[in-house]
Amino acid sequence: MTPLIYAGLERPFRMAFTNRYQDPIVYTVCELLNVTQEEIASKSRLRKLSVARCLISYFLRRNTSMSLLEIGQIFGGRDHSTVIYQINQYKDLYATDKHFRSLADKIQSRLANLDQKRSKSRV
Repeated sequence: MTPLIYAGLERPFRMAFTNRYQDPIVYTVCELLNVTQEEIASKSRLRKLSVARCLISYFLRRNTSMSLLEIGQIFGGRDHSTVIYQINQYKDLYATDKHFRSLADKIQSRLANLDQKRSKSRV
């Protein structure tokens, strides 16, 4: 990816383009919820943005080796306690909200498909 594509983005978003393990998670959640990475990093407390942050936090923590602080940097510099709260919210919402559960399952299946494609391309 050329530097011109992400020249205007702040550091966490540049890292998202260069980190091949983080980028599919953020991109998949943003695509399904119809939000941008800039909106996720904003201070907005809209429901769809908080759900997107919750999903990204959970899947990044589960599927990558990123620390809580690094995950928080993606969301505009939030600290580790916010990321812990979002991961706990994921567990609560998954257990109680059918719409959230179907969305999380859809993201999980897309990420699994990407992993399969990635492993097939290596062979």
